[in-house]
Amino acid sequence: MKTTETRPDGTERITYANARLQPMLEVISTTDGGVTRQEGTYTRYDSRGLPIWVASPEAVSLPANLADIERYPDLLNEVAGNFQYISDTSGLIEVTNYATATTATATLAGSVDRFVSCTAVMRGDRGTPVTQDAFTYFVQSGGGSTVMPLASSTTYPNTTTTDVTPLRRLRLTSPGPLHVLADLEARGGSPPNQVRD
Repeated sequence: MKTTETRPDGTERITYANARLQPMLEVISTTDGGVTRQEGTYTRYDSRGLPIWVASPEAVSLPANLADIERYPDLLNEVAGNFQYISDTSGLIEVTNYATATTATATLAGSVDRFVSCTAVMRGDRGTPVTQDAFTYFVQSGGGSTVMPLASSTTYPNTTTTDVTPLRRLRLTSPGPLHVLADLEARGGSPPNQVRD
């Protein structure tokens, strides 16, 4: 599905959505002095509909004519894990990994299905993911409801000579349970679904 919004200044915001109506590619198209410039942000989802990648405009290399990408179901033409319209080695890609099973209990910290397990950043679609944060949870039941409070949040320092940390920016990738967010923020921490500078 494609929608186009034209703003009063003539800027166009073109959004392509998948079958779940989740935004896959957002293109901002501006024309100045007869020259059109297009920047795109690409979001990739797993089979459960969870956002696993957000490629910044610096990583997305759009063709001059957007009709060229519209013929591909994924828009950016992934072949064997490599995207034709995403830079191999430059531009920020934020990666979010989610648990696929629940291993946590009331007393043993672990994973919770569909909850963020770790976040990473990489340069281009051939870059090596650099883990930024990792999370574990508890599963506690009582009073007819179950909650999954955060058990631990680990932030990894950048120990490589290629510094990708300054490229990170605040971004809510998944809403997550509100009680976990409120509890973590009350303790001065960063919610597990956010990446911050």
